[in-house]
Amino acid sequence: MNEFLHIISGPQSLVIFPLLTACGIIAGRRILKRERPLPAPEAFPPETVAALRGDWQLVLKTALFRLWRQGIIEILQEERESRFRNRTSELRRAEGALPPAEGLEMAVWQFLEKPRSPEDFFSSRLSTHAEASLRQARAELEQWGLTKSDEERRRTWIVFAAVCAVVLGIGTLQFVAGIALDRPSARLFTMLPLSLLAISFFLKPTSPATPLGRRYLVDLRMHYGSQVEAERRNEASGIGPVYAYATFGTTVMAATLLYGPFFDAFPAASNDGCSGGDSDSGCGGDCGGGD
Repeated sequence: MNEFLHIISGPQSLVIFPLLTACGIIAGRRILKRERPLPAPEAFPPETVAALRGDWQLVLKTALFRLWRQGIIEILQEERESRFRNRTSELRRAEGALPPAEGLEMAVWQFLEKPRSPEDFFSSRLSTHAEASLRQARAELEQWGLTKSDEERRRTWIVFAAVCAVVLGIGTLQFVAGIALDRPSARLFTMLPLSLLAISFFLKPTSPATPLGRRYLVDLRMHYGSQVEAERRNEASGIGPVYAYATFGTTVMAATLLYGPFFDAFPAASNDGCSGGDSDSGCGGDCGGGD
């Protein structure tokens, strides 16, 4: 018995446990992976791409950005004199503009029956329309295998739980064996929660996007990346700016002065980002690490 405890709790455990974690993650990702052809970059409207990346607020901001770029709504800015000089923004219908045909954009148009501040859009009845648009978009993405169905969500949680049970179970056994031999490893104890975080990060049980969906987002960033750089240099790139906003979010696009008024009104926020609580950069968490 003592020999067994020495084997599983010796110095080699500090090598074995990280390798075990890596093997568990690789196995889990392979189980969850589904091979299907990826849609074309512009197969979906921008609001649907936003629904793959973020929550209803990002979907709503994408619709607002689209209406602003089309000249259907306009943003007025006013310098406010205070201890810290800043700008206030107000949105209203553009004079002579025709209303959108339907959907969330029509709801925004109706909401702008009078001028509104940016904050008004997120504490109003518009949230109901935006959440409905989010559900509709994710249902469409689910048909392409880009967001999880109920069965896939259940399966992801089962795989996540199984990997955690095996990896953390063995790690806990190694640590307890070290205690029994009066030589507990502080490093191994630290590795246990780090292992849980790593498994959660790579298997993403809380994310609505599938591994295929995350690959699609990576492809979108590659497709639009060089074009965004051209926009930053004020060169003609042929990019659809609304698709770029839906793909990258505020942080990347804000460097382009052409869009300054919109990003002053709607600055980067954590709820603009990727599913699962990521930043608006479009690079963290869910958005990265294509499978």
